[in-house]
Order: sequence, then C-alpha cells, then structure tokens
Amino acid sequence: MKLWAKSTTALKEVEDFTVGQDRQFDTQLAPFDVLGNMAHATMLSTIGLLTDQEKMTY
Repeated sequence: MKLWAKSTTALKEVEDFTVGQDRQFDTQLAPFDVLGNMAHATMLSTIGLLTDQEKMTY
C-alpha cells in the first residue's frame, strides 16, 4: 500500500505514468532544479531578502 493511498482508485494508466520511475526522472531534472533554486536565491538577494553571503551558500 502506498502512503498516499486513498479510498479511491486511480486509472492504471495514470498510476503507471506518475509512479515508479521517480529516481530516473529526478536524476534528469536535478540540474534544472538546481539552476532554478540558484535563480530564486539571486532574485531574493536582488530584492533584499537575502544577503550576498546568504545567496552564495547555495
């Protein structure tokens, strides 16, 4: 049983598409996720919510 299982059932096609290859997809998406986080930190620094030192900790 999955932790997020509810009392309803999902279509097998939907479950096959969304479950099972998370690690493979995470590996492919990780570089883009990191770049997005870096851009977000830069924006937060630009508007004064992070110091330059805090921004550089990524």
